[in-house]
Parts: sequence; C-alpha cells; structure tokens
Amino acid sequence: MTAVGYGDMSGSTGLERVFCLFLMLTGVLIFGMVTGSLASIMTNQDSINATYTERLMFLNRLQLQYKLPNDLYAQIKKTL
Repeated sequence: MTAVGYGDMSGSTGLERVFCLFLMLTGVLIFGMVTGSLASIMTNQDSINATYTERLMFLNRLQLQYKLPNDLYAQIKKTL
C-alpha cells in the first residue's frame, strides 16, 4: 500500500529508514481516518434520506386514506 518511490532514491542509513517508515505509517493512518470519516458521513446521509422517504410515503398513504386537502398536504410536506 505504501512505497518510497521507484527505487532510484531510498533511505541508506538506519535513521532515514526509520523516518520513511514513520512517514508511511502516518500516511496509512491518515488515509484510514479520512476514508472512515467519509464512509460515516455517507451512511448518515443515507439514513436521513431513508427517514425522509419513509415519512413521505406515510404522508401519501394518509392523503389517500383521509382525502386530505391539497393545501394541507403541501404544508405538511413542506414541514417534513
């Protein structure tokens, strides 16, 4: 998942190799955190959309069952 390059430049001393190792591990951790955050945001947004769709379907059933006036239906839908 990580690489230092094409091999033309590499750490030659122990300190350089430890520094490269630190940079690679830091990059992997940051990449993992960003990916996890994006996945969490997308899951939350999907949940919000599912809740809205469920409420809208319930409102549509109420309108059909109780024959709600169109202006009342529009106000309730706007509130959702």
